[in-house]
Amino acid sequence: METISKSIKRFDFDDKVEGKAKYCADLHPEGMLYARTLRSEVPRAKIRAIRLPELPEGYTIVDHHDIPGKNIVPIVYDDQPFLVVDEVNYIGQPILLVVGADKKIILDIIEKIEVDYELLQPILSIEDAMKQSGSFIFGDKPYFVGYEYAKDNPDAAIAQAVRVIEDELRTGYQEHVYIEPQAMLGIYDGERVSVYGSMQCPYYIHSGLKQALGWGDDRVRVVQLPTGGGFGGKEEYPSIPGVHAALAAIKTGRPVQLVFDRPEDIRASTKRHPSIIRLKSHLDAEGRIIAREVDVKLDAGAYAGLSSVVL
Repeated sequence: METISKSIKRFDFDDKVEGKAKYCADLHPEGMLYARTLRSEVPRAKIRAIRLPELPEGYTIVDHHDIPGKNIVPIVYDDQPFLVVDEVNYIGQPILLVVGADKKIILDIIEKIEVDYELLQPILSIEDAMKQSGSFIFGDKPYFVGYEYAKDNPDAAIAQAVRVIEDELRTGYQEHVYIEPQAMLGIYDGERVSVYGSMQCPYYIHSGLKQALGWGDDRVRVVQLPTGGGFGGKEEYPSIPGVHAALAAIKTGRPVQLVFDRPEDIRASTKRHPSIIRLKSHLDAEGRIIAREVDVKLDAGAYAGLSSVVL
């Protein structure tokens, strides 16, 4: 009873206040390499060819061919690849990784990579998506999931209404703006891969690693480091860079650190959904709302992620 209404000291309080907390970018195990991601520059296209420059000694490319298991992020729907195979569906989608010891050389290699795109018609809005009658990115509908819900007897209430007020509300994308960007460190000891990183849901990453590698629980380890903010932006998304770091570590046999800079993080990571909300309020003679029809549409982007959970 003595602890009721008293503040409880956080276990990580001292380290954070004193600047001793070690975030992912603070870790530099011996022999560590760096990775950066080549991303799509177009919203939707087939990839006809990728032309790589001659790589300096000690630099490595990691692409979908290096995924021994299933190249699908395991969340709700099996729709999103860890690395592109032959088609991109949004600007910023990861195509391949460049791994090496010098960040500047890595960026120079990425600048020299040429991707030959066959452009396809993009779907850029909720309205565009709902007009589609074919050529869906995933599934056989213009939306991932829909729910219908009714309480009591709305039809009877609507029949009694003497006035109807309609309105439409719209919200835009919202960036999470956590202080620490997406950051992962992969370490492979020849038998087991360990991924350390900034995350909210380590078991999502654990599932992603098992699926991408085709390995069991005993060969996959995930460690959540001190996380510099998340706000939902580090729930399912870190499964992608987490698997990328692991693939790079396995291929090179060296620890590999993958840390986004701010522009890349904003460009590539998930956002709060834009929405279109239509309201139709049915009023009685005294102006009281006796029924309301609400239609909510969320823009999930190219892939579902946790959109059905949010909806």
